[in-house]
Amino acid sequence: MIPSERTMYALDHFIRPSYFRRGERGYRLMEKEQNGAGELVVTVPQTNICIQNFDKVEKETSFFWETEENKLAQKVDHCLFYYDDRTWTLVLIEMKTSVGARTWLQSIKPKIRSSILRMRAFAAVCGIHVDRIEAYTTYAIDKFQPAQTTTSPIAYRMPIRKRIPQERCRDPYQDEWLRDRAYINLGEEIVITHHRVQMVKQDDVLTGRIDST
Repeated sequence: MIPSERTMYALDHFIRPSYFRRGERGYRLMEKEQNGAGELVVTVPQTNICIQNFDKVEKETSFFWETEENKLAQKVDHCLFYYDDRTWTLVLIEMKTSVGARTWLQSIKPKIRSSILRMRAFAAVCGIHVDRIEAYTTYAIDKFQPAQTTTSPIAYRMPIRKRIPQERCRDPYQDEWLRDRAYINLGEEIVITHHRVQMVKQDDVLTGRIDST
């Protein structure tokens, strides 16, 4: 199955060629942090669009109101769309060395939220109807603690208080991380599937794999 003429036209005429790759059966996604490097091999159906290093290529001024509180300037590391069984899936990938409650609430979830908004806009330009959204977080070390054991439960509240309704205070470990889901506040709350991918260190590089075929 190939994308519609509308999608192909948009990719050929509206989107910078350097912004994306498409049609490859696999992508080798890299990320470097202060604590080390990560390499993730992703296998997807052949009809796909990959925005590699999304957090770096998406630097132009946008129509989003980017503030310290709403964190719309943050973006996940990599994005993918793939088409399978007559549906489009949006995949958001964030690569970390370690993950804990603070990282989840103040970095990963805001990046997922901002990237959903940006990728929905991209999809609209391309005539793509996103049927499903999935997020992946790669990590080596799990530093989560359940809310019941922390001395500061208020730390589990999302730091977004203006213009967007306050998200319900949940235990991010029990309610989200362990249940493979993320509650994302877009003014209304949506629930998306979230996958944990624990990486393995090989030659000082964290490596992992995602297979969506």
